Amino acid sequence: MRTLRILLAVALMLGVASAASATQTYVAPWGWDGPSTGLNIILNNLYGAGNLSRVDDANDQLWHFTGMTATAQAKYAGYTQDFGFVPGASGGSFQHLFTVTANGYLSGSPAAAFSTGSPFRFADDPSGAPLWTSLPSDNGGGDHMVTWLVTGGPSKGAYVLCWEDLPLCRSDRDYNDLVVEVRPVPEPCTLLLMGGGLLGLGGLRRKFRK
Repeated sequence: MRTLRILLAVALMLGVASAASATQTYVAPWGWDGPSTGLNIILNNLYGAGNLSRVDDANDQLWHFTGMTATAQAKYAGYTQDFGFVPGASGGSFQHLFTVTANGYLSGSPAAAFSTGSPFRFADDPSGAPLWTSLPSDNGGGDHMVTWLVTGGPSKGAYVLCWEDLPLCRSDRDYNDLVVEVRPVPEPCTLLLMGGGLLGLGGLRRKFRK
């Protein structure tokens, strides 16, 4: 009988522990439930969940665009955030683009246009923490940036970079400390080809109308 009571007590304790664990909210960067300041809610409000596709972590470490624009979208962090990039696949110096001090939704300000060599790493330099880049090996192996591709809506074709500004061993891993939208800028030759293609189509339309 005593053994049975002990087993029942252990089962009850495990049940309580499971229930407590089930009620804890962890805002995973790929989820859509969580507090109002969670990354999931921020992204849904900015772009709509149906307009976003998560970029695999292995594919957002080195970037190969020569020209881009960057726009701050949101920040929920105690630290000031300095956003920029580091040229090359290793080494290099931080190239500052803008500083974000305010918290909350930022209405697309501050913003910057920039040109880089290829490849390069995006970087976030928080005021009270080390500089982090999009390349985990720069961060001692920690991945401090998660990325989405915008697949629909007004920002279609842009990428959304979401940063965690504390060492991962003591962070909440919410990736809402800085949210930046970056958009590739077509090179002049690409624009020329696109324009020529449109002119060509126009000529075809005129020809068929005769």
